[in-house]
Amino acid sequence: MVVRRDRRPIGAPRTTGLLLAFAEELDTRFLYEAETEEARNGLRFEARSCVSSAGTLGFTALSDACRTLDGRDERRIAQAGPETFRRRLGAVRMLARRSAACAAALPPHGRPRATSPATHPRSAAGQGRPSGVRSDG
Repeated sequence: MVVRRDRRPIGAPRTTGLLLAFAEELDTRFLYEAETEEARNGLRFEARSCVSSAGTLGFTALSDACRTLDGRDERRIAQAGPETFRRRLGAVRMLARRSAACAAALPPHGRPRATSPATHPRSAAGQGRPSGVRSDG
């Protein structure tokens, strides 16, 4: 059996639709606090499910931050304290807001508008790492 694969680009309208859907999705993620193990597990799940889509759509800083948050398991929290998780969660929330604003700023058919440095997720993250967040924490 021969399987044909369509290798054409998805096009500007479809890309714009994906970005807008991603922006809407980000508005509903990471909303609750991280005070209990159950809440942190839910936030880790949200982060894990965001890693791939954020990276695929070009939001690599958000993808990296979500991967890091997902890696903050309860053992690490017991060793380093809950503040490390809250700090990472704050970074993810900031990048999610900025990424959503960037994605939503696209006009119809994917022609990018100029984004200010304040809303661009890459510049806001300092090349992939939110300011004030250490890579070893």
